Amino acid sequence: FSGYYTFSDEHGPVIEIKRVMWRNDPILLGAPPIKPPGGDRLHDFLPAAQLWKRLEEKVAGVRGVGIMPAGAGGFITVVAIDQEYEGHAKEVANTAFVVGGLGRFLLVVDGDIDPSKEQEVLWALATRCDPQDSVEIVNGCRSTLLDPLIPPGKRAEGEQPTTSRVVLLSC
Repeated sequence: FSGYYTFSDEHGPVIEIKRVMWRNDPILLGAPPIKPPGGDRLHDFLPAAQLWKRLEEKVAGVRGVGIMPAGAGGFITVVAIDQEYEGHAKEVANTAFVVGGLGRFLLVVDGDIDPSKEQEVLWALATRCDPQDSVEIVNGCRSTLLDPLIPPGKRAEGEQPTTSRVVLLSC
C-alpha cells in the first residue's frame, strides 16, 4: 500500500519468470506495490469512513474525514470539523490518534473544507496553518511492520513498531 517493498530479500517473494505476456488496459487485482495514488481507492474510503464513525461517537462537530490519495493508505488523514470551543481541533486530533488508523500526518481543517478534495486541503494548510502554533510532533505512536520508515532490524525484533506523527491544525 505504501509503494515500497518492506521485507528483506530473505523474506520476500521469489518469482521465476518463464514467459512474459502483456495486455493493453490490464486488470490488476490485489494491491500491487505501486506508488500511490494508483490501485484501488476503496482502500482509502473504508478507513476514512471507519474513522469518521469512531470520531462521531467520541467528539462533536466532525464534518468529514478523508485520506489524501498520495497518502499511501492513510499516511495523510484529513478531518474537517466545525470548531465549537477553544482547543476543539486538538481534542479531535488526539481522539483520532486513539480511535483511528496508523497515519503519519493528521490535518484538522475547518468544516468549510472538503477533506476529500486535495486542493482545498492544501489551500487551507497553506493559508490557515501557522507552523509556530499549529504544528505538533507526537512521538512513540503505534505503527505497522509495513511502514517503510521502520528499519529492518526493528522489524526482525517482533515488537510493536513505533514512529512519530505530525498534527497540523488548519482551523
